[in-house]
Amino acid sequence: MTPEQWTDVNNELTGIMGRVDLNIDGYNVVLIRGVVDTSLKTVALVNGTVSRDDICIDNPTEIARRFFYPSRRYVYSMPNGVNRKTAIAVARGTGDDETLRKLEEKATIYTPYWGCNKRLINHLKQHNREIRLVGPGCNGGKA
Repeated sequence: MTPEQWTDVNNELTGIMGRVDLNIDGYNVVLIRGVVDTSLKTVALVNGTVSRDDICIDNPTEIARRFFYPSRRYVYSMPNGVNRKTAIAVARGTGDDETLRKLEEKATIYTPYWGCNKRLINHLKQHNREIRLVGPGCNGGKA
């Protein structure tokens, strides 16, 4: 795709609502902008759906790796009023290796929701070879 087409994609997904249809390495990907959990997000639908198997932790499917948002999160949450940095310092001071390992353990979670369109576009460019604009939105793929 040309830089102008990427600008059109970004503009289409900037407002409150928008839709862009792409063909990416043989996958039909629909990017839809809308309200998700009281905030604006772009949702990536691959071949028209989001499969429960593709929303995963640490071991991504091919679809999750290519099209979904990866975010690093702590595996174990902290109780209210407890600071993670303080708890890690205490665990180091007492030599409690098991607690320290649990406090520092992170996992990568893959979800189809993107809050930032620039990150989405950069991710698509980096993880895919052939990207074509098709369907409604962005002048129907016409240059």
